[in-house]
Amino acid sequence: MTSNNDYSAAKEKLIELTAQLGEKKLQSNSQRSTKEGVVCLLKAKEGVVFFDIKCETDFVSNNSQFHEMTVKIGEKLLGQENHQSLL
Repeated sequence: MTSNNDYSAAKEKLIELTAQLGEKKLQSNSQRSTKEGVVCLLKAKEGVVFFDIKCETDFVSNNSQFHEMTVKIGEKLLGQENHQSLL
């Protein structure tokens, strides 16, 4: 890759190459199955949120950080942090 010392041209070329590599990676990962995950149910005065988050392995789904992330997503969906988690 040459840019003749043109920073803008080099930046554009790197963005283009990164997008191409990202698309290839996305296509190769699209065939993977997500058979594991957790179901989240959060209840508050204002309402209820019920959803599931999928992942590839039980190693991830049993991870406390995965559970914390799921609850944080539920909090955002519920619009608050004062809730009862039934995860």
